[in-house]
Amino acid sequence: MADDIRFSVNFWQHPKTIKLTRKGGLEAVRSLQILWCFCAQERTTGILDGMDVDDIEIAADWRGEPGLLVELLLSGNWLEQLQDGTYALHGWEERQAYVSKKELRKAQARDAAEKRWKKMRGVQSAMPDDAMSNADGMRAASEAHANSNADLCEQHCPQHEAAMLDHAQRNAPLPLPDPDPKGINTPPLPPTGGNAVGETEQIPPQPIPEQPDVPEGASKPERRKRDPTGNTLPELRQTIAKFTAHEPLRKALEDFRVMRERIRKPLTGRGLELLFGKLHELAPGNEAMQVAIVEQSTMNGWQGIFPVNGPMRTDHAVGQLMGKNAQTMAAVLAARQKGRAGNERV
Repeated sequence: MADDIRFSVNFWQHPKTIKLTRKGGLEAVRSLQILWCFCAQERTTGILDGMDVDDIEIAADWRGEPGLLVELLLSGNWLEQLQDGTYALHGWEERQAYVSKKELRKAQARDAAEKRWKKMRGVQSAMPDDAMSNADGMRAASEAHANSNADLCEQHCPQHEAAMLDHAQRNAPLPLPDPDPKGINTPPLPPTGGNAVGETEQIPPQPIPEQPDVPEGASKPERRKRDPTGNTLPELRQTIAKFTAHEPLRKALEDFRVMRERIRKPLTGRGLELLFGKLHELAPGNEAMQVAIVEQSTMNGWQGIFPVNGPMRTDHAVGQLMGKNAQTMAAVLAARQKGRAGNERV
């Protein structure tokens, strides 16, 4: 079924349309367009086969005098009558080329679908004409061969064999493509030796290597990843113990090592050596300050160590700071007393 038809923009200014309007009014033009839509759905070729005058006017929804619409369309060259008396729309194939070829498109679509269906299911197509002619020739030769005598047999046998050979060659199935044309995956041929013709050399079975017996229930030994020297946990702890005998500093360094593992940045032996050198640089000989530096990095999740920001929390550091403050205060008081004594002498 067509969805639309072509409609010229100068339809209403065309002389044929003006004449049809004068003779039959706008009702005649309306019925003409309704007839076009009917043909686009039911008579796509434009030939109104099987339809008489009454059928045409009913399809066009003509409401005027019976027979007048067909008479007006014939006189105005909108409708024509063929030799067999069938009515047809004038110029339908030229003006409605898409609609008029609807049946042809449907036939082509059916043929294409049938070819795809046969290709998917591996159905062979019909025998071509030349193959049919060869088959007919082979059949004729066979009949002549069967009905002839010995002399005619010698004459027709070559024809029969040629026809059979030609037929077999034309209708032979196509060979399958070679999956390995270069012979890359083709296994080597067995070695030829002193065997009889048609026999292949027997290859002795290869011994299977013996596997060590594993007791039932015992798990297989796990393959441990070998760490570089100095990076195992015992070696790291031994390196910390060699660095200092101060127990709070050892504990702070061990907490820092655990924190580095938690953030997936584990320390190595070389990393510890660099850490010890940085501690000597930031707080040389001051183990309390070193503890505060390491604890600061552990608390903040830092990968390195930095100078302490803010007051230290260890008692020793607090006492040391108070001692420095006391010395400063004593120096200030001594200077004040010295100044007072000088003023008194003057």
